[in-house]
Amino acid sequence: MNLDLPQNTCAYERYDPETLKPLSAEADARLQELGWSAKDFAGKTVLDIGCNSGFLTLHAIRLGASSVHACDVQPLLVDFVSQVVAAKKLPVKVTRTAFRELRPEQDKADIVFFMEVLHWVVSQGLGLRDVIQHLTELTGELLYLEFPWSVKEPSIQKQTKLTEQDYSAEAALDELTRYFSSVRVVRFMHYFGYRSASVRVLVEARCKRREAEILMQLPGAYSLDISLSRGRNESYLLTSEDGLLVAKSLAAESALSKIPLSLCDRMFDELAARQPKLVVLPRKIKGSYRVVSRDRKSWMIFPFIGRLTSFNKTSAPAIDCDTLTDVFLQVREDLRSVSQSLLQTLRESGLFPTFATTVARVEEGGLGELEPLRQDLIRALNGAETLSPASYDGLCHGDLQSGNLVLDDEGEIKVIDLDNICVAPIYSDGLVGFIWRGFDRGEIKSFCDRLAKEESRTVSQVDITFAIAKSLTWFTAVRSAPRNREIEAQINRLVKGLTEVIAFSSST
Repeated sequence: MNLDLPQNTCAYERYDPETLKPLSAEADARLQELGWSAKDFAGKTVLDIGCNSGFLTLHAIRLGASSVHACDVQPLLVDFVSQVVAAKKLPVKVTRTAFRELRPEQDKADIVFFMEVLHWVVSQGLGLRDVIQHLTELTGELLYLEFPWSVKEPSIQKQTKLTEQDYSAEAALDELTRYFSSVRVVRFMHYFGYRSASVRVLVEARCKRREAEILMQLPGAYSLDISLSRGRNESYLLTSEDGLLVAKSLAAESALSKIPLSLCDRMFDELAARQPKLVVLPRKIKGSYRVVSRDRKSWMIFPFIGRLTSFNKTSAPAIDCDTLTDVFLQVREDLRSVSQSLLQTLRESGLFPTFATTVARVEEGGLGELEPLRQDLIRALNGAETLSPASYDGLCHGDLQSGNLVLDDEGEIKVIDLDNICVAPIYSDGLVGFIWRGFDRGEIKSFCDRLAKEESRTVSQVDITFAIAKSLTWFTAVRSAPRNREIEAQINRLVKGLTEVIAFSSST
């Protein structure tokens, strides 16, 4: 192979295209300073952005990478690297692609190199934080960046007009910590020698946060590394200039994630206009209450209520029956304010749960703790899979279980987690709450009698059937999941609550 390195090859990227060995002291020292190991690279895909001569692409292959996508914008370099990998039959794709043209859906890799490129793309007009965000999207597991520490770097002063407002290592590291839980300065690189005026830093970012995608939609928000997740919904505690926030994902099957954004905004705007007393509404982010991250997942952002008593629990109130009844009546008051035209549109758009799967699981049997109630539940659920949404006459919280009642800083009860909000029978919200707490039929009747004084109808079989089906949906979801003491206690309360509501239904 008779190839010459292009003239614009960096000194620390020079190698023999035949033997692939370094040709300069800088290149040799650089490989040693990187300290990369086969443990990280074996079997991984790599994206080498601004690959120059392909020096680090070849190093990744030597360390066991399964494939590399090497890209650069300089035609001579792209042509040179293409010829090298073709001659050596290496698993490397070489493209002439600019950084801003790379797309996560097609270019994302396990490991990404962004070596001696950051200051160049910022000097071309891209915001530094936007660059870090795009790198995060492209990175699956591990990101390596090498860049001049400051604008006082000789090469920056000579070749760009960057200022400290445009470019700084501090800003780069700050943005990286938003998206990766492990960010470290590996070392200041000295392949130009210890007397060089060049101050380059090698940074490693790994352990990409699961909440990274939503953080991209929330400028100035940072994760506190505290997961508030319960069940299938991801939920994270964030800090921002507006105080503590909770970012909560919507389940893929959530009815709220399927209605149009405009309708979702209309619903919460109507609720916000009435300033609910107990129900905590989501924040409006960039003009919408439902935030869609770049991976197409839907989220809602709520203010954090109360104080953390541990790393995963807020302070929950101890509530007697009378207090709980007052809370549920106030929730009805908070959610009653939406217009009938909105309610009809929400109903037509499918903002309600369905129970065919739940009913089928009950009929199959093997309900564990609920097996003694199976025949009673089958009778109680008769027709649940074909409940008519036309009979659903109110906007309901949809999940009035104990964990969604918390105390604020003043010790007042608030109702959180509106991700299950839905059109439903108006008594069903409170009935679900009483089932969840395991209260008896007399207490259930007292609640229904009090609510009847504020509504245009009394409790019906539709309300009860809906509430039983909603409670069973939770049980069937956790039935085969790992158990803990808290789950066991809740199941015991649920068994009692279902027993009592079935008895209440028989007397209604």
